Order: sequence, then structure tokens, then C-alpha cells
Amino acid sequence: MSVGNLLVMKRFAAALALGLATFAIANQPLTWIRSAVVSPDGQYLATAGDENIIRLYSFRDTRLLRQVTLPKGANSFVTQLAFMPSGKQLVSAGSDGRIRIWNPATLKQVREIRAGTEYVSGIAVAKGSPYVASSGYDNRAKLWNVATGKLVRAFSGLRSDAYAVALSPDGKRIAAGGPDKTLRIWDTANGKLVRTLRPGQVMSIAWSPDGKWIATDGADMKYYLFDAKTGKLTLSQPTDAGKMITGLAFAPDSQSFIAGHYGGGVERYSLSGELLQVYTGAEQNMGSVEFSPNGKAIVGASFDSTVRIWNTETGELTTTLGTPKKG
Repeated sequence: MSVGNLLVMKRFAAALALGLATFAIANQPLTWIRSAVVSPDGQYLATAGDENIIRLYSFRDTRLLRQVTLPKGANSFVTQLAFMPSGKQLVSAGSDGRIRIWNPATLKQVREIRAGTEYVSGIAVAKGSPYVASSGYDNRAKLWNVATGKLVRAFSGLRSDAYAVALSPDGKRIAAGGPDKTLRIWDTANGKLVRTLRPGQVMSIAWSPDGKWIATDGADMKYYLFDAKTGKLTLSQPTDAGKMITGLAFAPDSQSFIAGHYGGGVERYSLSGELLQVYTGAEQNMGSVEFSPNGKAIVGASFDSTVRIWNTETGELTTTLGTPKKG
């Protein structure tokens, strides 16, 4: 297989791993938006994707506040967004192998990091860390100093590309995984491998805010819940909808987690695997899913060019941003 074709195949796999979503607000159609994230203070909603445009909205009333268009090279797009814990910096990852730091108040670029890989598949931040973690197509996870743009440490041992990455809340551990059917965890201080877990092909990872649990999927319509301290598998079962998982996120109180699906819909589960709530209204594939900072709302991006917001407890669909598209 040629290098060009290999790259295409890798990017297709990354599309599955990250969840391709579309988003529309106020009759402004936005296609292939891969990431929709809420700032820690609940003030902003940021979106980005294949258009290579980052848009910043008011999360409270969905007004478009500002936007910026990134330089667009061949096959270049934004793969993921994340707000730093302070909320004063927005981080974007790109298929061009670069990580960019933005000031959300102005959407001016503060810093650009060349990540040393052809494709940055994921990024992660943690409340207890000043750094941003990244995964990519060089069989490594990495930790970056946001203030300087310098590489803090690279974590080796993966036998394939890394599709997803997560940081423990205290910043002392980093987890990454991909198609080699393992989830590896390293010590961020010294780079040593702490543990290897085997959930199957890893598409997404979530670390609970209290640091006790790691949730992942195995690309097999199942979710896996591990004890983060011991590595013990405490839960492994198919989703209630019987669909492939596209995204995972824990509630702020760490007592439940959500799973978004291909084919639409989001489900919330207890730590024992009990189905707590089903969030309906999205008929097409879900992309990113997350809780609002206060845990009262769930935000999900959908392939049908919308973002939906549900009441966490009642499951009521409270807001649909954009006009749903059939396809």
C-alpha cells in the first residue's frame, strides 16, 4: 500500500475513533464538526472540524461570539478541542500534526506546537495538570507544556497508532490506546509504564473526575470500566442500544457515565452498569458527548448537523441547535 493510501486509511480509522459530527446554529450549516466542548465556567461552547474553522458561542444563549479560520493545507482539519482547566486557553489538535493554543476571549492564536506526528488524533487536559496530553500516529502519547510549547515527555510502548488519550485528574497518569487492543497507562513524572489493560480496540477513553475509574470501549459495542488504581476490570457489557460507542464521558460527581452511539442516541449508566437514562431525538450517528460543568445538562453532537442539549436527570431534550438533516 502506498504511503498516500496508508494515510487515507489511517485518517478513516481516526474518523471512526473520534466520531464525525456535524453542527448547525441559526441556519448556519456547519459540516463535519468533530468536537463541541464547553468551557469549565460554562460560559463558552467551542466547535471545530473539517472546515478548519473554530467557532466560539455563548453556551447560555448559543450566540455566535467569534470565529477563526485556520490555514488549510491538503486534507487538513481540526480533530479535537479542549479547554484548559482555567478556561483561559483553548487547545486545538489537527490532522496536520499541530497543536494550537488560543485565547478564547479573542480567538487569537497564542502558540503553535508541531507534535512530531502526521496526525494528532486526540488531546486531553486535567484539572491537576498545567499540561496537555496528545495521541497520534507515531505509536506514542505525549505531554506538552502549554506555556512554552515544549515537549515534557513522550510515552512509548504502543504497538500501533494511538487513537485516544486521557489524563488522570491529578495529572500523575496518562492513558492511551488504539487498534493494538490495549490501553496503556504511564507515570507522567518518569515516563514508566504502570499498567497494560486489554479491553479490545480502543476508540475512546474517559477518566472519572475522582480518579477512581477509567472507561473505554473496545470497538465491539461494549463499554469497559476499570479500577484505575488496580487495573481490575469491574464492568464489561454491551450498550443497551446494541450500538458502537463513539464517545464516553463521566459525570462531574463520578457516579455515572454516558455513551454516545453510531446510529444516534446517548445513554447514561451507573458504575454497576444500570441504565439510568436514555437521551433520544438524534436519529443519526453521535460524535462527541459530554456533561456540562455543573452536570445538569448533556451536550451531544450529531451527524445530522445539530447539537442537542438534554436535561441530565429527566432526559428531556431542551435545545436543538441547527436544523436536522437527513442522510
